[in-house]
Amino acid sequence: MASYFGTESLAAQSIISNVGSLTYQLPFAVGCAISTRVAIYIGSGSMSSSKVSVRISFFVAAAVGLFTCMVIIIFRGPLTRLFSSDEEVIEKSIQNMPILAVNQLTDTFNIIAAAVLRAQGRQKGGSILNVISYYVIALPLSYILAFRYGFEISGLWIGLGVGITVLAIGEVLMVVHSKWPQIIRAAQDTQEEEELIIEDDSSTACSSLRSFEEE
Repeated sequence: MASYFGTESLAAQSIISNVGSLTYQLPFAVGCAISTRVAIYIGSGSMSSSKVSVRISFFVAAAVGLFTCMVIIIFRGPLTRLFSSDEEVIEKSIQNMPILAVNQLTDTFNIIAAAVLRAQGRQKGGSILNVISYYVIALPLSYILAFRYGFEISGLWIGLGVGITVLAIGEVLMVVHSKWPQIIRAAQDTQEEEELIIEDDSSTACSSLRSFEEE
């Protein structure tokens, strides 16, 4: 949609998107580590350790989110000049970097909460929230702000930010209201089923081997 506002706006949009993708990598990596850690505790049946890990995860989310937010705000000028020397493009990019910074802050909570939901095996709820937040809230709001109210690419990023904020709040609430006994029981049931499958496969393999040796 940014192409409708001219080449400078499109170039600025590309720069902001690239900076956003770059700063996304840090919370994403932290989220992968948190997902693994929480999943280990859930699989071992340790409810208290799982809860402690989730609490720590949100403190980490706040720290990482604030860090990426401050980096974008403080270094928005040098970051923009890495991509372009056109002053109009640089000005548009710098103007919208604070919006990106706030988006990255809220998106960090979304990433960390989504990591915990994956560890809990509750991806379905997160998927539904993603569809609602991006396609029902963010996309229409971005269009309205950008075209109806004339905010142009600022409107696109504000709309996206609202959607991300709604998503982050929804996923954090899902994690906060987790029913841990049911989650751990479901994980243990899955583990038992997998062990039975492995035992059956091993028995079948041994039987086939004995039959082969007898022949």
